[in-house]
Amino acid sequence: MEAGFTITASWPVNTEAEGSLHIKEKSAANSTIFLVCRPRPARATDAVHYWEDVEPKVAEAVRKRIEGFEKAGIRGVDLYLSCFGPALEEFAQHWPLKRGNPRTDVSTKRGAQDADAVDPYAVTPEDALDAARREVKKWKLDRLLGASATRRWTR
Repeated sequence: MEAGFTITASWPVNTEAEGSLHIKEKSAANSTIFLVCRPRPARATDAVHYWEDVEPKVAEAVRKRIEGFEKAGIRGVDLYLSCFGPALEEFAQHWPLKRGNPRTDVSTKRGAQDADAVDPYAVTPEDALDAARREVKKWKLDRLLGASATRRWTR
């Protein structure tokens, strides 16, 4: 994204054989996520997008695709990985992003050695991946416990 590209599509592809010895009986991924990247269209340079506005759109993009992934037979850790693609697609459409409110946990995120060196207003693709993980977790809880139970636990 920093090189001027945007993510326009993604596909989870099963790239590991079920009987592969290096993943057998482990919680390893069987899939690879292919991202289609295209040059980002030019837009107004003064347009500022805020993570707080985009994060719900990222979650919605994951919700729209997760059930289809499951119906296609994608399970376990592969389901989480598959949802990274739609999250990054939505994230990339709004790049670059800033936070409206500063991050309070900058010293623990992104392996920061010096909290002063990390911009608390910065947004990275890892934020989209975190949002995707949360959405998959909520979806799985909804499936296990019923939608009414998990609505009480969200945020």
